[in-house]
Amino acid sequence: MRAAGGNHLKENKLSIQRFWGYRDILVTAIFILALILLFTAFYLFAFVLIFLFCLILVLLFRKKSLKLLFIPITVLFLLSAGMNQAFSALVDTSQELVFHSQESIKTYLIPNSGIEVLPDEVQQVIHLAGKNHLKSFSLSEKFRQDETLYQRVSESVWPKRIYDQSLYKMILKEELIHYAGCSLIDEDQKVLLINCD
Repeated sequence: MRAAGGNHLKENKLSIQRFWGYRDILVTAIFILALILLFTAFYLFAFVLIFLFCLILVLLFRKKSLKLLFIPITVLFLLSAGMNQAFSALVDTSQELVFHSQESIKTYLIPNSGIEVLPDEVQQVIHLAGKNHLKSFSLSEKFRQDETLYQRVSESVWPKRIYDQSLYKMILKEELIHYAGCSLIDEDQKVLLINCD
């Protein structure tokens, strides 16, 4: 009884070894590497497609002639000039992330990190709203017409609110003539903060 159970386990082990030999593990590793490189080297997209097509043919049909086709294409793919640059960029980025992971995480936690990529007008609105301790303000028509500026201002000044009935209004300098009855409170390069009672 025991011998029969042992033979059954031995058969399963042999069938797994037949299915996942060293060659299959190597081909799978190359396939995974190709997928990683697909996402890091978009300009080599044609090579990647040819490589994946040949890999699928080899895995599906397992014929010797297909394997002979697969080897030169793999060598060409791995030795192409662009692949070396893509792989070195991937390694550099990975090393940077591993060695300086704490610093990159801290950057996300710092208040107002990333505002330097916003348009100048948005940065100036953020600066004026913070400097004058505003809880809410309204935006001029020029800000409202430009959907990108309006969206960036509304998401960047949070928890401050854009409130249409607010006495405080952010306007562009060129709009000042339309707000002659309002008093100027503060200004930054292109943006003015006015009070319209």
